[in-house]
Amino acid sequence: MSLYSQLPIYNSVFFLLKDLHERVPKFSKQYKYLLGEKMLGCCAECIVLINQISTERENEKRYFFLSEKILDILNQTENWKKFLQKR
Repeated sequence: MSLYSQLPIYNSVFFLLKDLHERVPKFSKQYKYLLGEKMLGCCAECIVLINQISTERENEKRYFFLSEKILDILNQTENWKKFLQKR
């Protein structure tokens, strides 16, 4: 069994990908082909990157720097969502 498959982040992204495969076909036609396909592609790419990160130790610092930036964006998105829900 691979090292990356033991990581919680890998399992979270994998289950998100699995869930998206079930939900995207139910999206309206307007969103299914553009947004749905992009979401599926991003999740699949994340799984590939997690695999690369777990096998390439010399690139870890660069990947962790990028993951910090992604977390910052996610936090801002969550705050934006909360703001919109209050309105």
